Amino acid sequence: MNQSHSSGKPRLAAARNRGLDEAKGEYIFFLDSDDWIKDNSLDYIYAEASKYQSDVVMGNSIYCYADEQVANPFGKIAENIIGIPLTGKQCFIELMKTSSYVPMVCNYIYKREFLQRRHFRFENIIHEDELWTPVVLSSARRTMITDFNFYCYRQQRENSITYAFDPEKRLLALFFISGKLVCYADRFTFEGDDRELKSWLYVNIFRLYSLAFDLLRYDLLSNLTRQQGLPFSTLV
Repeated sequence: MNQSHSSGKPRLAAARNRGLDEAKGEYIFFLDSDDWIKDNSLDYIYAEASKYQSDVVMGNSIYCYADEQVANPFGKIAENIIGIPLTGKQCFIELMKTSSYVPMVCNYIYKREFLQRRHFRFENIIHEDELWTPVVLSSARRTMITDFNFYCYRQQRENSITYAFDPEKRLLALFFISGKLVCYADRFTFEGDDRELKSWLYVNIFRLYSLAFDLLRYDLLSNLTRQQGLPFSTLV
């Protein structure tokens, strides 16, 4: 399959959507071009998915640095939710509760029939994972969480798409995503079984707004230091 290149972040969403259109397998996994996975790791993730015919299965990402150091920056997953079937709503709630929710699309594999049935597609924006993951995950009928390190996420890559975009475009994308997630959260009520899901959806939205305002603050201070010829550290 050949995917024509275009300038800007939307080419990643276009490539993923093209993959969704062309995929024939039972499960779908997204691998970014400058990252890698551990040998035979997808065999294990697939085996876990097959146990309960899960719509979504989560593994772990590790950050890999140029000096060969590795780290897992995400919260430790609670043992009582590992390896058991959960609804997508339960999965999202439990991950948020334990600060182990990871929005990165590459942390998960997805049942193709589930994605097709729900007509899920990526938005042509920066930070598109932040919109995709909470919606897709909480929509799943069956999910599985593993505590298995399989995705190697390369760090300090100045040529990466997100790194290369200017702060204004990233800021606008985060506000756009937050607005979309507010609309999604409004499908649920603060009554009955949906109360906890809606509450944690709003917690996640608050996190995105916080990222956006941190980015805005950083950009404003950077511009100020450039105008005044001061070291950036003097204003941080």
